[in-house]
Amino acid sequence: MNYCYAITGVFVPTNMPMSLLSYKYLRGLNMPVDVVAMNHMVDQSLVEKLSKDPKYKNMHVSFKGQYNDALFSIHNINLFKALKNVNRYIERAIEEFDKNKYNYLFTSSFPAFTIRAGKAIKDKYPDVTWIASFTDPINHSPYKNDARTYHEYSLPEKVAFNLYCKYYVNDHDEILAFNHADYFIFICEEQRDYMIEQYLKTETKYTRADLLKKSIIFPLNYIPEWNDITKLSGTKKNDVFTFAHFGRVYGLRDATVFIEAVNELVKEGVQPFIVKQYGEFRKSDKKLIHKYGLDAYFEIHDQIPYKDAIEEMNRSDILLIFDTIMSDDEIQPYLPSKILEYSLLEKNTLTISTPKSPSFRIARASEALVCENKCDAIKETLRKAFTVEKSVIKYHATNDEAAKALQSIL
Repeated sequence: MNYCYAITGVFVPTNMPMSLLSYKYLRGLNMPVDVVAMNHMVDQSLVEKLSKDPKYKNMHVSFKGQYNDALFSIHNINLFKALKNVNRYIERAIEEFDKNKYNYLFTSSFPAFTIRAGKAIKDKYPDVTWIASFTDPINHSPYKNDARTYHEYSLPEKVAFNLYCKYYVNDHDEILAFNHADYFIFICEEQRDYMIEQYLKTETKYTRADLLKKSIIFPLNYIPEWNDITKLSGTKKNDVFTFAHFGRVYGLRDATVFIEAVNELVKEGVQPFIVKQYGEFRKSDKKLIHKYGLDAYFEIHDQIPYKDAIEEMNRSDILLIFDTIMSDDEIQPYLPSKILEYSLLEKNTLTISTPKSPSFRIARASEALVCENKCDAIKETLRKAFTVEKSVIKYHATNDEAAKALQSIL
């Protein structure tokens, strides 16, 4: 009988993108799974959903240590203690692997240190089939090379960032997985192609064709029985035409050109509107809004509870995607999870992106509003947004649908 051993770092009922992704991947295996994770915050609403999910009953989860104790952060600045806890978790994960019980091994990165445990088990038991999943690129991650954000850090922040990259987002961990895992899970084709491209810059063990054969695309998806994302046709709209963005705008997610386009649009004359941002927003962008005298056109809010966010999405006229911005000739490997929520709500969207981005590809294929991160292009697309009848992104696979590619390898 097939049986999987999963090393995930964090896992449900912790409500984080990486824990939910791991659960959805393992749910798609349709086999018993023993999970080794670390304790973290428990979401009681997720506990309730899991209790009603028959596929969760196939999983046994054991917790080894506290995730916060292993993570080097502003709340845990003792790097030596954090790394000691990382190593302790890796050692426990290796020790509990039973070669007579498990024929599949699953690792989830982030956190990347799960790969080190996977590599050690694969070295010891080469017959086990290792499936390595990736939430984001590690090797040559664009966010590690974001000069603008790095420049804005204080000296202590720069030191902490460099240490974090060295020990927690190390290129070598991803290379280990590429060299030794049997299969890789990616969220989208662009993520796969970007990561393969980075590997081939320094490694020769496998060719692109070899790596493509090992690659599985498991798209962002939802579990219908869990779905809290409900389109409310009777929701009262805001009094003024509303563009809204939900999530952090930081690093390579840049709103600067958007603000410049709004400034030009206002100068040229347009109907009344408001842009609402929910979540982290650059201080420099806030200053730019004030410099242009656009305070009446922007509302900047802190992150709000998920239920409230869905309500505000329903009330808005256009939902924005500020994508990760890279040069036009580069593959952009990131797909924001909000694209699934926007799609399930069947709301009109406007995506600001780059040509080789998954968001750009999906929005264009859906015939939804999308443009490059250029002032004139954004301005003209904003004008279209006021009168567009339909600009809905089509991207809403169920977990069972998304899992078919993974099940094909078993």
